[in-house]
Amino acid sequence: MQQRATYKTAKAPRLSVYGCHFMHHPARTLPSVRTQIALIFGSLTATLAITLSFIAGELLTWRLEQQAGAALSTVAQNAAMLLSKELLQQSHRAQVLARSKELWDEGLDSPSVGKMLDRIQHINPHNVWIGVADEQGVVRNATGNMLTGVNVSTRPWFRQGMVEPFISEVHPAKLLADLLPRSSTGEPLRLVDFSAPIHRPDGSIAGVLGIHGSWDWVRDIVEGLLSSTGRTLQQSIFIFDRKGELIYAPDGVMAPYTSLGQSLPVSQALHQREALITAAPIVWKDRPQAYLTTAARLPDFHADLGWWVVARQPVETAYADAKHILWWALAAGLMVGLLSALLARSLARSVSDDLSNLAVAASRISAGNTQQEIPLSGNNREVRQLSASLSQMTQQLLDANAAMHSQVQLRTQELHTANQELKLANQTLQRLASTDPLTGLLNRRGFEAQASLVQDLALRSGRPLSVISMDIDFFKRINDRYGHDAGDGVLQQLALVLTQRTRKTDLVARFGGEEFVILLPDTEASAAQHLASDLLSAIEKMSFTHVGSLTLSAGVSSLHSHGNDDLAAMIRRSDEALYEAKHNGRNCVVYAS
Repeated sequence: MQQRATYKTAKAPRLSVYGCHFMHHPARTLPSVRTQIALIFGSLTATLAITLSFIAGELLTWRLEQQAGAALSTVAQNAAMLLSKELLQQSHRAQVLARSKELWDEGLDSPSVGKMLDRIQHINPHNVWIGVADEQGVVRNATGNMLTGVNVSTRPWFRQGMVEPFISEVHPAKLLADLLPRSSTGEPLRLVDFSAPIHRPDGSIAGVLGIHGSWDWVRDIVEGLLSSTGRTLQQSIFIFDRKGELIYAPDGVMAPYTSLGQSLPVSQALHQREALITAAPIVWKDRPQAYLTTAARLPDFHADLGWWVVARQPVETAYADAKHILWWALAAGLMVGLLSALLARSLARSVSDDLSNLAVAASRISAGNTQQEIPLSGNNREVRQLSASLSQMTQQLLDANAAMHSQVQLRTQELHTANQELKLANQTLQRLASTDPLTGLLNRRGFEAQASLVQDLALRSGRPLSVISMDIDFFKRINDRYGHDAGDGVLQQLALVLTQRTRKTDLVARFGGEEFVILLPDTEASAAQHLASDLLSAIEKMSFTHVGSLTLSAGVSSLHSHGNDDLAAMIRRSDEALYEAKHNGRNCVVYAS
């Protein structure tokens, strides 16, 4: 039951006190309790809701930005992989064509060879010129009879093609510039050369087969990667050579970019061997706003061209969804705050009414109405309900925050897992980049990376350091007689022998072909020569699968303790000693002092 205080007429002095109080302190115009509660509660709730929404929006924005960068990196990697694959396939076609029986059976200048070249060009019109030149560099047969009889011995594709399969850099047409139409883009015709040596049945070289591919075929490859969605998002692809110079622009039109002097925007790519540069906002020369830019290095399956495929997308397009989500999150937080203020105003009504009744009663007493009773609230149920509502609302906000935190933890765990997978992939790529895939030994790159540390330690401590360069004698005869599979088996078996007969601290590497190098820390020249002789003797006594016995030649050198000697000079001396061993009849060791 509510208690009420009754003021009777007999208590005149107390009435006069109340009268004096209201008379000397007139009421000021102040906000009502209902309004104050609504403002305070609504402000706090709106601040919390907006803050949580902003945090959630920022997290989602960051996640979407990461996804946009990952998607763009995938575009660059796919383009680099596809381009490398196409280059490798084109080089393989040149090698297969160079092994055609008609070339050495009927002669390079025979009509059947000309018909064969025409058929190959008809299959791939991007091959604007296919021809064969003899060992003196004179073109004996070609599509359309172009350059027939012309000496091309100074051209890189011929000189390199006499030695091994060759893929050239992108270059403008020279001898064919006046014989072929311009590029389909209207710009001067640019070519990529593929060549391979033509071997006679006895193994001698009869000449070189060359293919000049129009650079326009890259446009079909690259632009075909960009789906309609990618074009809607304004994604575009560029290609730069090892010097950072532009060799391909979107749709094959380079003039607008070369006129601005556009070079590789990811400058650090020229100074590192990483295969992928992650996406980052970069300003290009064709507009002041930044592009989200990523770069992928062309895999060197056959020729280390050093090209970079760069994909870009306007930042405002890449991050558009993220910005929209952030604004929606902030708007949702503001809306929650407004609804909370209205709810607080409604819940404060009962408290405001009680206080208003008290104020009316006080005013009546001040006016002299001594019969007026002032209501006293013993148990304020309305305030408790308001408190319960506030508690419930706060709990709901905390539950929402906990759910959001769980979601963030889940996304963070997913990101951590993705980072671990990327780390493992990078480790695998690093291992593949430093290891010879056939023998499992270090390749030249992996050898140089580890050998430089061994050299520095030897120079600092004054310890001896030696190197052995080894080469299989007449290895080409093995491949020609028994086949490349047998030759590969010899290389694998030899690599196992070298690994087993050297120390764990020694570095054993395959530099390419049939050449092996062994770096021997803490080893004097005499000990290195003795080891080389033991290895040659042991290998000479072995029987290799499908091949039988074989011999090796070796050159040995040691690091000089005086002067500016280094690892490169030491290996160069051992190579010279190896060549001298070959000259001295093979199956021997020569030391270079």
